Amino acid sequence: MLDLNRRHCFEILNIPAEKIFHLKHVKVEIPSYSRILASHICTGCGEKVMETKAVKRGEVYYCLNCSESSYGQLDWAGIYWLEKS
Repeated sequence: MLDLNRRHCFEILNIPAEKIFHLKHVKVEIPSYSRILASHICTGCGEKVMETKAVKRGEVYYCLNCSESSYGQLDWAGIYWLEKS
């Protein structure tokens, strides 16, 4: 099976790109720079955390891990919800 798969892969690599892909020149708009936001020190662990990723409670900030809050996380499988207990 491995040999069959290997031969198949090399056959595909020998096909001209024009037969597999639609090639064309495109004009791309480059987005502007992201805003630079403040960093805060997490009260729980002492690490710096970007303002948009911090949880503010009263006058102090926490990183998502120390916040004891649930939050969404993105990985190769999609977005899933991390429940904190």
